[in-house]
Amino acid sequence: MTFVNINFAIFFVAVFILIAAFIIYNAKKFDSKKFVITEIAFPEQEIFAVKKNYLKLKIIAIIGIVVIILSSLCLVARPISLSGDNQSYSNNDIELCLDVSGSTLSYDKKIIEFYRNLLSSFSGQRLGLTIFNSTSRQVFPLTTDYKLAKSRLDEAYNAFKNINDRSSLDSLTEADLQQLALFTKGTSTNSAANSLIGDGLASCVFSFGKMGDNNYMESQDRDKTIIFATDNALAGNPIYTLEDAMALAKQNKIKLESIYLSSSDSLDVDNSDNMHALTNKYGGNFYSSQDSKMIDSIISEINSSTNFLNSDQIKNYIDDPEFFVLGLLFGLLLYLFATYKLNE
Repeated sequence: MTFVNINFAIFFVAVFILIAAFIIYNAKKFDSKKFVITEIAFPEQEIFAVKKNYLKLKIIAIIGIVVIILSSLCLVARPISLSGDNQSYSNNDIELCLDVSGSTLSYDKKIIEFYRNLLSSFSGQRLGLTIFNSTSRQVFPLTTDYKLAKSRLDEAYNAFKNINDRSSLDSLTEADLQQLALFTKGTSTNSAANSLIGDGLASCVFSFGKMGDNNYMESQDRDKTIIFATDNALAGNPIYTLEDAMALAKQNKIKLESIYLSSSDSLDVDNSDNMHALTNKYGGNFYSSQDSKMIDSIISEINSSTNFLNSDQIKNYIDDPEFFVLGLLFGLLLYLFATYKLNE
């Protein structure tokens, strides 16, 4: 275990020593005055017992104060520990980018299920999820915390689980509607537009950090991929067209896996062809959500560019305050017990 703010803690330790010395000095003066008076009225043996009990309680109180202050100082110093796992980390960053506009809601459950399957096949890749409509919302940032990612993807699945087709939207219960509204909250703040496809993709591009800078991702030669799912049904005036956003992704060396959302009986040929052509133009791969080989193909594409970093290249520091929190509570109990007995 190490401390982050050790110099800060040392300063407070010095202050504490001065305060403790002052308290002890004045406590001795107080004790001598107090018991000189009581010796006139009580036998010496009884006064000795009272003095002894009082001294014990005073020591307990002082110990409690010392434990409280030292525990507080250690917490101020922010104790951390180095994680002892041997997990390997890959050079892959994968941003899941999902259209949650009204026209895609009946397909989103399938895509979220696909994302959950992807998660179960990963080991060490950083994963993030952004959803969009007229505006975008980051559900969780790029992370190797798969427990967090799974919980957020489970929330997403539960939001869409009762939407099987467009007609089922009318039969959703109040609880279903609230759950859907809560998950998609923040994606429809632009009342003048809806389903801004290019802006949604651009927001996913920017989720990797500042583009074009010599940042951590580029210095580590990280492989970046966006898995982009939409029906490409534009409604409004975007800042970025779909072509602009795809060009931005290519400019920043981000691979694009495009998934066109449709059912076998609702294919919009123009939207599909446009998305397919632009994806090919900018070096990505295009899939239909009806493609049975889509999952295997995307996983294969990601794994083909995966390189694992040695575990000793990455140090994971974890906040480790539990011991000192318990110490703080223990010291508080000692002090309260002693002061209660002294006041009886």
